[in-house]
Amino acid sequence: MMSISKQLIGYLLVLWLGATVNFVLPRVLPGDPVGFLIGEETGRLAPERHAAILAEFGLDRPLLEQYVAYLTGLASLDFGVSTRHGLPVLDVIAARLPWTVLLVGSAMLLAFSIGFALACLFHWLPGHRLSSIVMGLVVLISSFPPFWIGLGACRA
Repeated sequence: MMSISKQLIGYLLVLWLGATVNFVLPRVLPGDPVGFLIGEETGRLAPERHAAILAEFGLDRPLLEQYVAYLTGLASLDFGVSTRHGLPVLDVIAARLPWTVLLVGSAMLLAFSIGFALACLFHWLPGHRLSSIVMGLVVLISSFPPFWIGLGACRA
């Protein structure tokens, strides 16, 4: 029981650290946050509009207050509004989740099927030349960065 509570504390600590880094990084980067939100049009904004955008996203409040609001929003699954789509972030995620699950699920099923077939081949043909060639190819392909394999699959 003690081991489970230690693991839970460890998981919560990692979640908190990840959320904190996600909060801090955009604030320590150089530049104006409105410039990130609006783009190149920032230079043409009136000072009142600039202040209104900061207030709209809560960026005019003290940093501690922003952090507490951020953690409270995460805990209640309120991720705010997407600056790109103008919709709640949870709605944007929910709209794309079925396709993501389909893609990841089919990729895992394909990887499991190929891995199982290769494991059977290696088991039934121990020390065979074909087994050695296939094992060499598997090691060679697995050493490539995944984005190279993805690019190769897209061109095929």
